[in-house]
Amino acid sequence: MPTTSSDNPSVPRTKIRAILFDWGNTLASVHREGQAWERCARAAVDAAHGAGLPPAREAAGRLRDDFLAARARAIADPQGRELDGHSFFTDWLAGTTTPEAAPHLADRASEAFWTAWTDCLDLLDDADRVLASLKDRGLVLGMVSNVVAPGSYCRQQLRRLGLLDHLSTFTFSSEVGLRKPREEVYRHALAQLATLAGGRPLRPEEILFVGDSPTCDVAGPARLGMQTALLVHPEVKSHWPAEDYEGLAPTHRITRLNELEHTPITIDDSMAN
Repeated sequence: MPTTSSDNPSVPRTKIRAILFDWGNTLASVHREGQAWERCARAAVDAAHGAGLPPAREAAGRLRDDFLAARARAIADPQGRELDGHSFFTDWLAGTTTPEAAPHLADRASEAFWTAWTDCLDLLDDADRVLASLKDRGLVLGMVSNVVAPGSYCRQQLRRLGLLDHLSTFTFSSEVGLRKPREEVYRHALAQLATLAGGRPLRPEEILFVGDSPTCDVAGPARLGMQTALLVHPEVKSHWPAEDYEGLAPTHRITRLNELEHTPITIDDSMAN
């Protein structure tokens, strides 16, 4: 049986009523996403050309590079602001068409770009089964993800992965406009959960946050009082700096998602179906 560890095993824990999950490298592997951006860019350029944008040599390559640069700036933004996807495509079209045509072309390009993105993630372990099992135990499940894709395309990707129906709430940075670990992101998720937990308000300590990022999925939620489970998957290379793990005290440490089924968390029996 898989094992889990708690940094403070002797401390009694509040009963859990909900679990919030990170997405990338927690529920799904993102190893193919890097290869998908060129395909997304080609789809966007083709759509813009089909809608009247004159062809430009190597336009897809430049769009891919510009997008990745803009995404990197958002990730590094000290204010935690997420990339505005619509503004990005509008700016990309600046100078290539008339002001009147730009909004229409931006919509077409954005739609094609993100539609091409919706099949580039892979289910991590048996996340669909684990989420179904946890939901059957009466827990409310939600997602909190730093993702630049618009929410509608995120839901398409989640549906393809078989995860959508297991989740009751969704907090995407693309919709909030801010990225984890900004406090507003977690508060947005807490506000959503408050309406779903059997009519009873949820306290932060009744929520378990699960993810692979020391900063975004442990330190951030813990500041608001949530319990945390740090996922360090043996087959997924961490891209977080080693110093982010120093002094970290998650409630639990896991190496596989299915360990959540055996983690010594106490579930509020009143939440059971």
